[in-house]
Amino acid sequence: MLHAGVDMILQEDGYELLHADTVQRALQIKHETCPDLILLDIDLPERSETTLSDLIFRLQKTPVIVISGQYDLEQKIAALEAGAEDYFVRPFIFRELLARIRMLLKRGGTHDNLQRGDLRLHTSQRRVFLADQPVDLTSREFELLEYLLRRPQRVVSREELLNRVWHLPTPATTHVVEVYINSLRTKLNDRDKNLIQTVRGLGYSFGEAKTYRSR
Repeated sequence: MLHAGVDMILQEDGYELLHADTVQRALQIKHETCPDLILLDIDLPERSETTLSDLIFRLQKTPVIVISGQYDLEQKIAALEAGAEDYFVRPFIFRELLARIRMLLKRGGTHDNLQRGDLRLHTSQRRVFLADQPVDLTSREFELLEYLLRRPQRVVSREELLNRVWHLPTPATTHVVEVYINSLRTKLNDRDKNLIQTVRGLGYSFGEAKTYRSR
């Protein structure tokens, strides 16, 4: 169960909440109601029967924010690699969590389109089209693509992506960036790596890189 303070600020902000006391109940709610976002407390009863990575995978493609009672970097990396959007450790600042939720849902945001050639991204609707055909992306894939699209022809380092998209400290031992870049290339039919280019030793760029700026 979430802290009563979290319930209160979410309700005051106009969100409708559904609660699950067990893993099975969480999966049932996800299947029956298709929630916009899931706050997953890893101390949920019976979770020991299901690995964190497997549970996050089963809850997708709904955005998942993990809440934990203790900081464990390896567990955080595992959660993010499995597709979690963020990882908060109690005690945390409620306003920070609320800001993250608002950003993920883009609730009340203005319509904002990003377009590069045949690729079109609707940030408020969180939808992507390639040559007018919809592209099915996970929430994290969408955030990664949006980050690159907003910085066309600029080299973005692996460390910057880990910091800004996954909210991980660096250095971090993980191949999550490479895995998601490859997944995006597959879904965008970018086998020749013309859209998302690898700049050896530096990072990635959307389109041919012209400049490099460190964070």
